[in-house]
Amino acid sequence: MRVREALSLAYAVSLAALLAYAAGTYRPPSWVVGFENPVSVLENPLSYFFVVYRDVESVGFFRVVRVKLLRSYHDPLLVDVEVVVEAACSGGVAPILRLRKPVYPGQVLELEFQVEEGCEAALLGVRSVEGRELLSLKVALRS
Repeated sequence: MRVREALSLAYAVSLAALLAYAAGTYRPPSWVVGFENPVSVLENPLSYFFVVYRDVESVGFFRVVRVKLLRSYHDPLLVDVEVVVEAACSGGVAPILRLRKPVYPGQVLELEFQVEEGCEAALLGVRSVEGRELLSLKVALRS
């Protein structure tokens, strides 16, 4: 009977160690961050947001930009964020979108905005309400 207890204890300990190792080394699959300049957990484990989807589509005289950001579990108490989108055009930088909302860890923040055809890039900034920079992203609009 003691042998059976010892074996079950050894099995439970090895299973717990294996699960702890797997949880500590988990990385998102390549399709989640699989476009140019992927944001990796290995590169910046303290990131607040990860870009999981980005698309630019031409519609008439505008470019429609769709971005999905995944809120990481780093600093889970920081919830209230402010999103600022500006377009870098030939005349300078023009504001497009300013959004202030709570984003909880694990939540996906979906953004969709239009940029005029002549603009080169959309500059996306996510800040905490206190003004701390959480994400800075440049979306190239020229092909």
